[in-house]
Amino acid sequence: MTVTTINPQGLKQPDNFAQVRIGTGTKLVVLAGQVGYAQDTFEMPDGYRAQMRQTILNVAHSLKAGGAQLDDLLRLTVYVVDLNESNKPEVWAGYLEGLKESGLPAAAMAMMGISSLAGPEYLVEVEAMAIAD
Repeated sequence: MTVTTINPQGLKQPDNFAQVRIGTGTKLVVLAGQVGYAQDTFEMPDGYRAQMRQTILNVAHSLKAGGAQLDDLLRLTVYVVDLNESNKPEVWAGYLEGLKESGLPAAAMAMMGISSLAGPEYLVEVEAMAIAD
């Protein structure tokens, strides 16, 4: 399985995500929306930063369970309740902490603000897609 990252000339050259991830392989691994429950205890941390960090760790855990390597990650879709200029730094900080701690690569991604998720305790949810051999 090969995943190549491209950041086309003329577009923003990001540090924390990729503009394009190209994957070749035979198995598509698609995750349901992951939230920030702590593994084993199922406790939900408080705040955007803590929930985003744990959510990224849960994405990494689920990708491995689905038979993918971390570098197989192609795309993330990030949903954030009431995303705004005051909480965005906390969301990004938790995202970067989760990437560093989990070993996930910076993927092609979209982040969007929404009014609510499935439960009032959820502040972030992340969908992921990977391609593996």
